[in-house]
Amino acid sequence: MEVLIPNSVIGIDRWAFGGCTGLTEVVIPNSVISIGDRAFYECTGLTEVYFRGNAPKVTDRVFSGKKGTVYYLDGTTGWGDTFGGWPTALYQPALSSKAEEM
Repeated sequence: MEVLIPNSVIGIDRWAFGGCTGLTEVVIPNSVISIGDRAFYECTGLTEVYFRGNAPKVTDRVFSGKKGTVYYLDGTTGWGDTFGGWPTALYQPALSSKAEEM
């Protein structure tokens, strides 16, 4: 299951999706400036998280379970080699079917 967080959301509360094992992919808009502790904890099916904006404030306990990848867009700031304990990668929409969504 894919979840597209609406542009009206500025924060994702702690445990917001905790335990949602059917969740596989999340797209987070540039309006989100913070993600609470364990917001995606025990989402064992989650493997891809796409960010449309700068890196929001998080703790290292945002994700757990099966390791995934955090994707970010070129030109956004605050990204390092990892985010919330997961590796990051530059998202290249031209190489993916996600191009229309971003």
